[in-house]
Amino acid sequence: MTSGRAFVLSSLAALSWLGCGSVEGTGDSAESNEGVARTESEIIGGSTITVATRRSLGLIDVNSSCSGGLVNNDWVATASHCINWGNVPAMTFRAPRTDGGTDPRSGSYAVQVGATDIALVRLGAPQVGHMWPSVSHAVTTSAASSFVGQNITCYGQGHTQYDADGAGVNGFGTWKTLTKNVLELIPNATYGEKYRTTAAAGGQQVLSWGDSGSNCYNSSGQLVAVHSGGNCSNWQGMGQPGDTGCQQFNVIAQLDNFISATASHRSYMTEALSRSGTTFEPLSLINAWQPGAYGANGAGAAKVNGIVTLRGGISGGTAQKPFTLPAAYRPDARVYVPTSTTNDSIGRLVIETNGDVNIECEGGGGFCQNSSFFTSLDGVSFAQNTTGATSLTPLNGWATAPYGNRAPAVRIVNTQVHFIGAISTSGTNTTAFQLPPGFRPSAPVWVPVGLCNSAKGRLNIGTDGNVSIQVENGVWSAAQCFVSLEGASFPLSSTTGTTVALTNGWVSSAFGSGHVRFWNDNGVVRFKGAASGGTAAKILTLPVAFRPATTAWIWVDTFQGKRGRIMVQPDGSVSVDPPSLLSNAQGFISFDGAEFGI
Repeated sequence: MTSGRAFVLSSLAALSWLGCGSVEGTGDSAESNEGVARTESEIIGGSTITVATRRSLGLIDVNSSCSGGLVNNDWVATASHCINWGNVPAMTFRAPRTDGGTDPRSGSYAVQVGATDIALVRLGAPQVGHMWPSVSHAVTTSAASSFVGQNITCYGQGHTQYDADGAGVNGFGTWKTLTKNVLELIPNATYGEKYRTTAAAGGQQVLSWGDSGSNCYNSSGQLVAVHSGGNCSNWQGMGQPGDTGCQQFNVIAQLDNFISATASHRSYMTEALSRSGTTFEPLSLINAWQPGAYGANGAGAAKVNGIVTLRGGISGGTAQKPFTLPAAYRPDARVYVPTSTTNDSIGRLVIETNGDVNIECEGGGGFCQNSSFFTSLDGVSFAQNTTGATSLTPLNGWATAPYGNRAPAVRIVNTQVHFIGAISTSGTNTTAFQLPPGFRPSAPVWVPVGLCNSAKGRLNIGTDGNVSIQVENGVWSAAQCFVSLEGASFPLSSTTGTTVALTNGWVSSAFGSGHVRFWNDNGVVRFKGAASGGTAAKILTLPVAFRPATTAWIWVDTFQGKRGRIMVQPDGSVSVDPPSLLSNAQGFISFDGAEFGI
């Protein structure tokens, strides 16, 4: 596992570093060490701790190769790159027993905190006869700058000594501790804010390989940092304290804004413990695409009951392809799923059976700046295959579209109707098909869909099951060419979920759609209903249990089929964004089909 030069990353860079327990490789580049601070001692050679201390603090062995700490009895904070994202239940988390043994618990699901190298893991039930420690650690509410002059204490179980030839480290598994006083905050463009803990000229390692995920606390016992990665002790084969191969500085802790100054991440680490979620596996980005754009979550994918859901926001790309989906999330045919891009612009993801994902902007063509500025993955979902689906019979000249897509079909998962496939026509009749009994909504539904060249359209679904295609600005040729049904969904019942009072003059049930509602569907928050008449952008506030980790932008349908977008923030506020779309929404804004992953 990577070593102790940094504690919390501002990017997903650590996910590409060497794996747990390895001592091979080059570690960080010289560029990554700029702005890093020296320390004078390290957990290698530091103070060992007792089983009693480990139990009292809730220090946990993570999969026998990383460290972690309990936030409460059932949640562990560790490093994201320590997580087996494809199979969290296969991971083992161990706490020491008073009789000399250990208590194992498996993972239930994991959540990445934004685009950071911090992860929270919900644990499965303990075994019968367990001695699992009862521990709770609050996350700091202090600003980063307030730690100057304070002591920080870190605990880790990594390698325990330097090799005699200075080429690396060895030994593993002894839990040790280190306390240092923060003398100075040092901004760093790569990692965020770092802390210098000594004025001494010579630098030594603080934590080492295998200490990843170690928790660090302030004098009040609040969690202030999670050790991430960066291996100075093995950089270019140099391992001895003070080696010039480690550049000029080593780091005791990086306490960037993700925990200590940014309220969204801090509150999420506290509030996430009360939410029912699922594991969104982080996606590795390419072509200069960056995760967490404008405060959105890191790019991730999850699959529940055959429905693949994406989340997060990305930006900065230099080509259409931002990532390739892992095999577990790939569709059995090409799918076209609409999404929101910069401000009031829209686009779509074209997802191939080999997992390749390309972003297309409105109007067609190749790579464009609107998607590079920002592309939201929130609200993007599709059925991985047609297992359990019911075919739809196109009417009035409509037929399956000829672009490598699937034939039209519907599938019910947890009372939510999900559409599959794509259609096209040479005619002008807007009624494309009728949903069979058992798939029909109890109140009228308006769901946004993507048309030819990523143009905006919608499905108007009646209680009789008739589904008509409507287009933005009357451009019918865009629907004739292509209508993708992928990503469109709605609940069978108009009374599914929870309601809250709307604000700023917004009124529910526009055009008979039913009250605006929301519910948690296996870690995906879904919306239902429609509103109108608001005098300001903010429509409602979600209760704590339904709030996202970071800001989510989700495209929706508005008056006369025009484009719309809602912004859901970590404080629960749901607003029309950008303001230029408010006038569209005031006449009518549909929440049917809107969703985001917790």
